[in-house]
Formats: sequence, structure tokens, C-alpha cells
Amino acid sequence: MLSKTILPESGPYLHVKISGDFDVDAIGKLIGDDARKILQTKGNRLLIDATALLAPHTEFDRFLAGKLIADAFPHPVKVAAYARKEFINKFAEIVAVNRGANFRVFDNQADATEWLISST
Repeated sequence: MLSKTILPESGPYLHVKISGDFDVDAIGKLIGDDARKILQTKGNRLLIDATALLAPHTEFDRFLAGKLIADAFPHPVKVAAYARKEFINKFAEIVAVNRGANFRVFDNQADATEWLISST
């Protein structure tokens, strides 16, 4: 089961932690909720802690996740995620970016935050 926690405000961005099984339908709902929350605030940045998220079951799951991110967070929204290094292959990132999203995946929070708050 997938769960989400909104982490305390720590910067000019929404910071959420997702954990559990990599379920594309549940991720889609969570992403939609986050998109609405960002639209309700003055911010346009989202930081996703996916370090407690299990690995995707298939590459198609990664593809669908990238597509969901692109659909939910069009430019100028900026999204950074950090996950366990062994789970990262950049496929979801490539899918999202190819569809117009400003999205990057990192293996640590510091690099993800630095990129997220940078002006580029």
C-alpha cells in the first residue's frame, strides 16, 4: 500500500514523502493531490522523498509515472525527487522531460533541493 506524508515547511516548496509499493494508480492520485495543493499556494516547486518507495515492477510503470508527472506538473512547475540509488535509471525522468515537465531525479536530498531551488 502506498502512503504519503506532507513534510513540514522547510523552504519555498511543497515537500512530500511517499512510501510503500510502487502502484501507478495510487501514485497518480497522490500526484494529482499535490498538483492541486501547489496550485492553491504561491509556490511552484515540489520535492518528493521517494527513499521509502519500493522499486517499480516494470519499466512500463516507470513510463506511466513519468507521463503522470508531465501531465500533472506542466512548466513552470519544477519537481525534484530523490530515491535510493539502486532504483534510479532515469527512465521516468526522461519520459516526463520529453513531455515538457521540469523534473529531475537524484539519489540524495541535498542535490535534489539544490536543483529545485536554483533559478534554472
